[in-house]
Amino acid sequence: MLDGLAYGLFAALVWGFTDICAALAARRLGGLATVAAVQATSFAGLCLFALLTADGSAFDLGVAPRAAALGIASAIAYISFFTGLGLGPIAVVSPVASAYGGLTVILAVVLLGERLTASQGLGAGLATLGILSVGLRAEGHWRSTRFVGPGVPLAIVSLVTWAFVTIGITMLVRETSLVSVLLVARGANTLTVWILLWVRRWRRRWRHRGRSGAESPAGPPPARILALAILGGALDVAGYVVYATGLQRSLAWVVGLSSSFGPAIAILVAVVILGERLRRVQWFGLAMLAVGIVLIGLR
Repeated sequence: MLDGLAYGLFAALVWGFTDICAALAARRLGGLATVAAVQATSFAGLCLFALLTADGSAFDLGVAPRAAALGIASAIAYISFFTGLGLGPIAVVSPVASAYGGLTVILAVVLLGERLTASQGLGAGLATLGILSVGLRAEGHWRSTRFVGPGVPLAIVSLVTWAFVTIGITMLVRETSLVSVLLVARGANTLTVWILLWVRRWRRRWRHRGRSGAESPAGPPPARILALAILGGALDVAGYVVYATGLQRSLAWVVGLSSSFGPAIAILVAVVILGERLRRVQWFGLAMLAVGIVLIGLR
């Protein structure tokens, strides 16, 4: 139980910083280009991890179709999330997407047959409500309470997709090599994103050529923006490996839920460094999240 909580919280920590890097890069590069840079870096890091920790005999081709399908679904979630981060605000989009942890608890009970105590169920509920509350703004009356920010609908797409991907990865890593699942899933993820990026750029060039008769290529992004995207990829793969290891060794609902607490880091940076402000209901949500974590750790 506590080991699963530790795996999930470590993933949440590094993914919180990934959110910040991705959000800053997406505002200059755009959501799809940022995902492409992050995923390429992450896949390269994962290949290095595989070379250092496993030999060729550990690779299981039998999981390739299912792992690839999960990778494609994950690509949709990443694109939705990073595009939402680019639209902002970070302190709202990140918590809403991270509510996937609450849905993961439900799916783990229904699909995997996992069980949790009454106090853990209460903690899971409070943590999920806390995450969602950070994405709310109340103005005078409960009927005026609403999700705010243009990136929120995209964050909701991410949370639903990531919850199902978490369950799918759990099933695979418990029956075969962790490296096999991660390499195929992340490889399919990266390939999907880069194909979509190429298609979008081709369409834009074609439309521009039709209007002006000449192509006007965009200049390269600043080096510091690319560095942010690459750093985000390095952080992402670290969280990804720890997260999948936790799913293999502990309860999926514990790892899935605790890994969704990354917004606590994102919010802190967004408020302290970027100057974003939270409402009272959002601070209350953070308090519920803290209580939820304590209850989840109880047996």
